Amino acid sequence: MKMSSSNMRYEMKTEQSKFHISNLQPKRKKAGCLISKKYPAVLSMTVLLASEPQDGAKVSFLSREQKAFFNDPHRAKPHTPDIEPRKTDLTRPVPVDFVWEGGTEKSVLQISGSADFKKLVRQVEGKSRKLKNGRIRFRAKIVNLELGRKYYWRAACGKKFSAVRTFTTVAEQPRWISVPNVTNVRDLGGWKTASGKRIRQGMLFRGGQFDPPWTNQPGGSAVTEAGRRVLLEDLKLHTELDLRSGKDKGALRGIPRYELIPFSAYATWGGPQGQGIFSAEQRKQVKKIFELLADPAAYPLYFHCQGGGDRTGTLAFLLETMLGVNDADCLNDYELSNLSVSGERSRLSEVWTKFMEKLETVVPGGSRQEQVCGFLRECGVTDDMQAKIRSLLLE
Repeated sequence: MKMSSSNMRYEMKTEQSKFHISNLQPKRKKAGCLISKKYPAVLSMTVLLASEPQDGAKVSFLSREQKAFFNDPHRAKPHTPDIEPRKTDLTRPVPVDFVWEGGTEKSVLQISGSADFKKLVRQVEGKSRKLKNGRIRFRAKIVNLELGRKYYWRAACGKKFSAVRTFTTVAEQPRWISVPNVTNVRDLGGWKTASGKRIRQGMLFRGGQFDPPWTNQPGGSAVTEAGRRVLLEDLKLHTELDLRSGKDKGALRGIPRYELIPFSAYATWGGPQGQGIFSAEQRKQVKKIFELLADPAAYPLYFHCQGGGDRTGTLAFLLETMLGVNDADCLNDYELSNLSVSGERSRLSEVWTKFMEKLETVVPGGSRQEQVCGFLRECGVTDDMQAKIRSLLLE
């Protein structure tokens, strides 16, 4: 990137195009940093943004494949879903790519939810590369920010800071979470309910197990140390809800609270007679799970089975429907597991249609929310308990 001695350039780019905003300011040298009077300590900045190049641009974390998923005609056609594990994981969010230049060996990127930067959302040291002109180029890729939020960012060179700029993340569901060696991770937050409220972000996460992944990828391994930092430091998880059977159990190292509540799926899986969650034993498990969800001290909470598709998908459907998320969005969230390595899930599959048929017998002719809430009451999850969960999770 060429720069004149009197020109400091901000550059914003996407994969498809680059945009330039120039700010003419005289530069001077001080304390080893190449700085300007108006924008001290940073010579130039580049941020990967998805729309407008000016300050206040909007950023989407969804990849091309994730956006195309919602318009996939294959999902609307009767077929037998392939639930065999696959090699390609398409559940990773697209990172925001920050690039800037300075005159010192080290520089950090700061992101905050407020203009005063009193509470930082991220602070990372940029990876450096020395340019032929003697300056240093820094780069940092950022993921896992919340949706529909305005963020402020700046870069620091020593004790000097760049100008503060802003971007807003697009409220496009789902909020995929990138966790090294863990698939199918997403925040239930952001989905809109019939009341106009949304599920709070940062409270409830679903995904695959933390043990060696259920996948046909050779050399698969458990969650990495970097993954643990994402889960415990970035997401600040307090509780792991493990839906697997006892033989699969194993808590994430460092998690403050671990709850093992073996859970079935659908209306035909598990139980002495293949009754799924409708068996007497599983109804007790449903009550235990929702008692946990009614405990404010349990959050932020992560629930999982193996691949995060069947048992996890069944529980997510019950919870989202109880909260008031519409049927179409609940079904989309169930089928989003198709993008993971755990194989395909379909609302048209036999296991799912039988699950829906069984729910319909609880409150014949009722809405889906009435049917789910009625089933939860049959399990011992009272109306007061359901209301408490709504108060915790909706905003």
